[in-house]
Amino acid sequence: METVASILHTSEGEISFLVDDVQVCQDILPVNKAWRKFEERLGFSLLAFSHNNSFEVIQESGNHPLVTAVHIAHSEHRPLLLTPDAIWLTIAQGFAQHINNHAEKLRSRFVGHSGKLELKVEAQKLAQPSDWAEVIDKWSERIRDNVKPDIHSLMVCNFSTTTSIIQTASQVVMMEAFQQYFDYMLYAICGIPGITVRGTEADWRSIRGRVEAIAAYDLGWWTERLLPICDALIDTVAGRPTLKFWQQIYKPKEIYGGEVITGWLADLFPYVNHSVTHAPTQKNPILDIPRAELTVEDGISPTRLPTGLSQASIALVTPKGKADLEVVAGFIGVRQQDGYLQPEIGWAVRKQDRFLKMLTILEQNPSMRSPINWSKPQGQSEMPKELIQLHSHFDGGTIVVQSEYPWHIRALEDYTYHELKGTDKQFTGFMDIEGDRCIAYSYICRPRRSQEDRNRSWEWWVIVGKPVWEGTDPIFGREVWTFTTEDVKVIANGIPQLFERIAKAKGQYYFDDPDFQPDDSLSASR
Repeated sequence: METVASILHTSEGEISFLVDDVQVCQDILPVNKAWRKFEERLGFSLLAFSHNNSFEVIQESGNHPLVTAVHIAHSEHRPLLLTPDAIWLTIAQGFAQHINNHAEKLRSRFVGHSGKLELKVEAQKLAQPSDWAEVIDKWSERIRDNVKPDIHSLMVCNFSTTTSIIQTASQVVMMEAFQQYFDYMLYAICGIPGITVRGTEADWRSIRGRVEAIAAYDLGWWTERLLPICDALIDTVAGRPTLKFWQQIYKPKEIYGGEVITGWLADLFPYVNHSVTHAPTQKNPILDIPRAELTVEDGISPTRLPTGLSQASIALVTPKGKADLEVVAGFIGVRQQDGYLQPEIGWAVRKQDRFLKMLTILEQNPSMRSPINWSKPQGQSEMPKELIQLHSHFDGGTIVVQSEYPWHIRALEDYTYHELKGTDKQFTGFMDIEGDRCIAYSYICRPRRSQEDRNRSWEWWVIVGKPVWEGTDPIFGREVWTFTTEDVKVIANGIPQLFERIAKAKGQYYFDDPDFQPDDSLSASR
C-alpha cells in the first residue's frame, strides 16, 4: 500500500502536506514588477496587461514558469502551490499545439467550414485591461457558436480556483488552438519541503474528464500518461496525497542527476521544441518510455519545453485604419506568497511582430516556394531566428517590387559559406542581387563605443558584397567563397531591419545610394 503523506492542514478546496524531509528555506527571493518582466520576456511593449502595475513575480525566469516554480521549490527547499488552472492550462496548451500541428487532419472534428471564418466583435473603448478582457470573452462566445458542441467547455477554465484573469487566459489558449480556422477581427466604433494543492475534488475530476475527452483527437499516446497523474491529484485533494507521487514530480530520487526533468511534470507536455525552429512540433520523447524504465539520460532539458504562452493574431479596425495586434496569454511568471511559489497566469496585448506580418504578405507571392519541412535534417546549425521563421513560411523565392531590383532569397539548402579575407569572420550567404552580389549574415561582437564601455553585445550583421569562389573545403566538402573588407558594406543589424529597409526603399538597393552610411565597420568589430 502506498504511503500517504503527512497532512499539515485541510480546508474546503485546499490541502497542504509534507513531501521531503528537508529544511524549509525562509529567505525571500528577489522580485520584479510583473509587467516589466513580461515585456522583457516578449521583447515588445505591452498595450494592455492583466495584472496591476504593482504586482510582482520573482526575478529568476526559465522557459516555462510552472517548471521554474517546481525547479526552485525542489532545488531550494521551498513550498509549492498548485491549482487546477495551472495544470489544465498546461494540458490545454499541449492540446492547442496538437491541433495546430494537425489542423487540416482534425478540421472536421472541430468546425464545419473550409478556409478561415472571420469572427467579428465590436468595442467602444479599449482604455482598460477590462475592456480587452470583454473583447476576448466575445471572441470566446463566437468560437463557441462556430465549433462542435462541448469543445468550448472542454478548453476554458471554470474551476473553483478560476479567476477572471485566468478564464481570459484560457480563452486565449482556445483562440490559439483554432487560429487556422478563424480570423479574429475587432472593430472599434468610436526538493520540495511541502506542497499546497487548491481546488475541490470536483475540479480535479473535471480535469480527468477533459483528459479523457481529448484522447479522441489522436492523443491517446499522451493521455494514457496523464490519467494516472489525474488520479493521484484526485486522491490528493480527497485527503490521500501519496508521498511517492509527490516526491517524483520533478526528479525521482532513484534517477537524480543533471539539469533535466525526469519526473511526471515532463508528462504534461506532449510536444517539445524543435532544435532549429524552437517551435513545439516534436513529440516529447519521454512519453515513449515507460515511467518505470526511465533513466537520467532520458530526461528532458527545461530549455526544450514550450514557453507556456499562447498567442493569437487579431486585427483592430478603427475609422483611422487597421492595426495588427496579438493577444498573449498563459504563464507570466512565478509568484511568491507566504513563502510558497506559485506559477502565475495572465494575459497581455501587444503590437504584432512587423517582420512576421511581412512574411505573411510575401508568402502570398506565387514565386515563393513551399515552406521547408523541418522534420527532415537541415545543414544549418546556427542562424537568425527570423530566417527560421522565413523558411517556415516559404523556402526561398524572389521579391520584385521594381523589375530592375530583384531580391533572390535562396532555399535553405543553397546557402553558401563565406570567409572575410584577413579576418577570422565567417558569413553565410542567403540572398542574391544584381551585379553578381550576395547578401550574407554573421554573428558579430559589436565594438566598444568608448574605453568606459565594458559591455559587449553580439548581433546578427547583414552585409553585401561580390564574393569570389576559392574552391572546395577538403575537410567539410563545402564550397568556399571569400569577401574582402574593401568590397563589403554592413547594410543592416539583423534580418528584420534588412526587410524594413527594403520595404522603405520600395525595393531599391538602398545601400547603393551615395549617401548611404553603413551602420558599423567590420574592421572595428571582433
